[in-house]
Amino acid sequence: MRTDPLNGGAHLYLAATDDWTRGDRLDAALTLLSPDEQRRHARFRVDAPAQAFATGRALARRVLSLYAQVAPRDWRLDPDAHGRPRITGPPSNLALEFNLSHNDRLVACLVTGGTACGVDVESLTRRVDALRIAEHSFGEEETRDLRNRDGADRRRRFFAYWTLKEAYLKARGRGIEMRMDSAVFRLAEEGRIAVDFAPRAEDRPDRWQFSLYRTGDDEMVAVALKRETGDDLEIRAFQSTPEDLMAAVAPLELQRVSRPVVGAGT
Repeated sequence: MRTDPLNGGAHLYLAATDDWTRGDRLDAALTLLSPDEQRRHARFRVDAPAQAFATGRALARRVLSLYAQVAPRDWRLDPDAHGRPRITGPPSNLALEFNLSHNDRLVACLVTGGTACGVDVESLTRRVDALRIAEHSFGEEETRDLRNRDGADRRRRFFAYWTLKEAYLKARGRGIEMRMDSAVFRLAEEGRIAVDFAPRAEDRPDRWQFSLYRTGDDEMVAVALKRETGDDLEIRAFQSTPEDLMAAVAPLELQRVSRPVVGAGT
């Protein structure tokens, strides 16, 4: 039987790329990466994506080593069919799953004790044609909700829907073969997140748990977790600098960050 080191919960780690890559910190982060990851990093021609890649892989390796007696550089993280890193070694009796997401400024790493999970982070300042995208890719109820909003309110609600959909598709291990309107979300004013699935998704709402987070005014983060028993998982969120993770003997010693937020304020 595989052991769950998170005791049935999920931990979300948020890291600013600047905290991990300024000055000589980038060199320190790169020492945690595998030779293949170091080669991939060297192929980037633009600084921001290169820094996000290095931060994400270094963060994931440091975080996973909080739960297992494995040195960060010894994890084998190989891409799945959609290019997302998965744990392929070393052999262990621990049940660990993780998922990564990033923009140019923020990296999110979600970890569970074997539960299927997905995370997505988006910048709320990114310019998008929210209605055009929604009319092409969202459900009718979501699109109608966006039509009734404008300005920053519409953009925040759009990214709430977008990140929830991306987190769900990542948790399902699906790529572009599953359309974004396979999952249609409703954000209640009191903070509840409800979902309906199209028949093609072959899924049920009671199998899933969703949360939204805001980091300051700039980023929206969505979490999708599959319920293995029907009960909600406890989610703890932490802000993660290299110094935090070096000093931590247990993940709960890190600093808590924002509580989940949905509804009108998103």
